[in-house]
Order: sequence, then C-alpha cells, then structure tokens
Amino acid sequence: MPCKNFALLLAGCLALATTSMAQSKTERTTLTDDKGRSAGSATTQITGTTERTTIRDASGRTVGTATTRPSGSGSERTTFTDGQGRSTGSATTHTTGSSERTTFRDASGRTIGTATTRPSGSGSERTTFTDGKGRSAGSATTQTSGNTERTTTRDASGRTTGTATKRR
Repeated sequence: MPCKNFALLLAGCLALATTSMAQSKTERTTLTDDKGRSAGSATTQITGTTERTTIRDASGRTVGTATTRPSGSGSERTTFTDGQGRSTGSATTHTTGSSERTTFRDASGRTIGTATTRPSGSGSERTTFTDGKGRSAGSATTQTSGNTERTTTRDASGRTTGTATKRR
C-alpha cells in the first residue's frame, strides 16, 4: 500500500480486521503519525461476513482499499488495492485459540511480512511484526475501552510511530 508508515498501515488494517462481522454497520478509524498529526483515515463497511475498508490520506484522497472475507475454517483473506484499484497484495489470517497470525504478500505473491496478535492483559492485545526475512519490524498495542479501540504502533527500536483510533 502506498503509505510512508508501513507498520502504522498494518496496525490499522489489523485493527479493522478483528471486528465482529455479524451485522451490517460502518466503522471509522483515524490515523495519526508519531507527532500526533493526522495521517489519514479509514472507513470500514461491514456487510454479512465481508468487510470493505477504504483508506484515505490526510487530505481525504483515497489511497487504497482492503477487502476481507472468510477463507476456510478459522481463516480470513484480505485483498489490497491502491487508489487506482490495482492489486497491491494480500493477507491471510489464521486464528488459533486466542492468537492470530497474518501473512502479508505483495502483488506477485512474495511474502513481505507477518503479524502475530495475542491477548496482553485486560482489554488489550499486542501484535508483533516481522519483515519478509523474519526480522522484527515493530509492534502494536491495542487497548479497547467501550466502543473505542486505540492502537499504538512502534518500530523495532520501540519508538512510537503512530496511532489508530477506531470508534464503532
């Protein structure tokens, strides 16, 4: 996806992809960079078992979409497109117990990273990212309070790189 902060985008997509898909509804996520400035937004339309997320930059221009559908038992597949509707890659998420593992691939099918999400205390989850070679690419912590989820992303050195705040 055409985003300067890859880890932030991944965290945003992950946060959006972990909602209940039992009914039709719309969710909005606001993104900020490491200095708290707007980095864009995402709007997710949930219909049945399908989620479609439209990602916009800070000026409101559409820069991509992510469409998530079930793909077998305990699995989901997300396809990504850029602002022109061209494929930019995909992600496959497998859920085992309370853990999720997502593998990201580029448009050619090459693995470019993974994200592993596990519970981390009351109302909290922690996601660890790796790159295509298995090296640490950062982490994200998601805290849920009422109808609001706030995800903070960090690079491999632990520095905060941005936030994603989702309201249902």
